[in-house]
Amino acid sequence: MKISQKLILGFIAVAALVALIGYFSIDISQGALQKHIGENSVSLASEIIDKIDRDIYRKIETFEEYSKDLTLQKSILQSNQEFEKLDDIDSYIAARNEEWISVPKDVVTPFMQELIDGRLSAELREKINFYEHKYGYRVFGEAFATNKYGVNAALTGKTSDYKQDDEIWWQKAKENGLFIRDVKYDESADIYSTDIAIRVEDPNGDFIGVMKVVLNIEEVINIMESIAPSEQYENRYFKLVNKNGRLIHFTGEKKNISFFKDISNQEFFEGMKGDDAHPPSLS
Repeated sequence: MKISQKLILGFIAVAALVALIGYFSIDISQGALQKHIGENSVSLASEIIDKIDRDIYRKIETFEEYSKDLTLQKSILQSNQEFEKLDDIDSYIAARNEEWISVPKDVVTPFMQELIDGRLSAELREKINFYEHKYGYRVFGEAFATNKYGVNAALTGKTSDYKQDDEIWWQKAKENGLFIRDVKYDESADIYSTDIAIRVEDPNGDFIGVMKVVLNIEEVINIMESIAPSEQYENRYFKLVNKNGRLIHFTGEKKNISFFKDISNQEFFEGMKGDDAHPPSLS
């Protein structure tokens, strides 16, 4: 073989080796970059969820502390005592509830107004208004308290019904002390929200009623939007879904995205169902 041919073959071999090394280098670099982006996004998603959790539980603690308020307990105990004087409590509750739900949504009867004007109702409105003035929007859509018989004892505004003890949130709060409902539309408060229900006890620890607070999810959206933007990764976005795979919020372009859209068939959600998955604690 001529020297020129050997040199040509040598150059081809070197070029092929360089190309092969370059290919693997690029492939390794892309893999490292993808891993870095993935780890960074997971870390940021965890930060978002942590902030959401801490924000919600701060608000829960506010009303858990308020459930120990002596004025609140006194008002609920007084309601219980009034009911104990009735000859037929069940019939009274059924009649009042039928009257309550039979009138149009925008009608407030004298009986409703009497409850709304009560001292405890005024205190609840004061707390709700404080947060609205502080944050500039309705942080809490409504709040109300029931007596141990499961009917309204105090309320910030008209609720959809009078009798509450047939509701899961009431039963779970009585049983476990605290209940947090999945996000959905609240008819009474007219907002998308999560319900917080808290068992109310007297100073002896005996059950006397339940307090429910409707927490607007707007702060959850604000937290996501404040963290999600990135100059480094312009196409990065986050989705927050409930446990059934319905979309609560999306930080990307909102085109063709609707609130509570079912995305449970998407690959990322399917992957969250495994034993090693870590779904958002809000879901």
